[in-house]
Amino acid sequence: MSQMFTFTDFNNLCPDDSACLETLKLRRYGDSTVCSRCGTKSSLTRIPNRSSYALSCGHHVSPLADTIFHKSSTSLKLWFYAIFLMAHSKAGISAKQLERELGVTYKTAWRMLMKIRSLMEETEPLEGVVEVDETYVRPRPYFKMGLRHNQREIPTQILMGMVERGGRARMFQIPVAGARVLQKLVVENIKPGSVIYSDGHPGYIKLARMGYRHDSVNHSISQWKHGETHTQTVEGLWSQIKRGLKGVYRHVSPKYIQQYANEFAWRYSHRNDNEPLFLSLLRLSSRPNKLIK
Repeated sequence: MSQMFTFTDFNNLCPDDSACLETLKLRRYGDSTVCSRCGTKSSLTRIPNRSSYALSCGHHVSPLADTIFHKSSTSLKLWFYAIFLMAHSKAGISAKQLERELGVTYKTAWRMLMKIRSLMEETEPLEGVVEVDETYVRPRPYFKMGLRHNQREIPTQILMGMVERGGRARMFQIPVAGARVLQKLVVENIKPGSVIYSDGHPGYIKLARMGYRHDSVNHSISQWKHGETHTQTVEGLWSQIKRGLKGVYRHVSPKYIQQYANEFAWRYSHRNDNEPLFLSLLRLSSRPNKLIK
């Protein structure tokens, strides 16, 4: 289980913006770095009243450059607190709640959360014993200018999930739950030779011919488990994301469901890490990142 990291721990590590910048600097550069211009290695000296450091050769570097914090006018401590809330809120935190917590505008809170979610996409293939399944998510109807938009106008979204027994998870928004789509995602995200358990969906029938050991349960005859074969682990992941989408986020546009799925999959994958989730996510935030436009 991930180590406990309380709000007191957060305040001790990040009491102000200067401490947050120093924490970011240490995670990105350490105590010294090699200059990209002259190639010499030197220590870093903080430049007063600026979010950058000077090298001995005179070149300046900024720990914020090319990260999610790049050119943001929001306090760095508020950014770190948003990361703390995102990492340790099991069902997530809405932009409206973050707006109240930080005292920023709704637009700023929403943008901060989307940038943090951009860190949570993982691509390393799963292995071992993996359960696969699909589920359907119907976005809630929403209101605009006092008019209720008909729920039938918002198409039902399909998610495919993959969960290692006792390990990591992946979720993907898919257009249709057809064999070509499902098999392609399995090949791209699960190592050959792995054991795959599924329900009786025909899209998984050919997995045994594709280098996987495959077995399934037949839910149509109320068969939920035989031996070690079941899909209860991945169904537990479905319950988490559906509770979050329904109870916390309320309405999620189909355009952004993949980012929300990445968020829930990331927290699930790292729930047993020895490092607290906040520090894991903070480590990702200190790496150069493709910014959301």
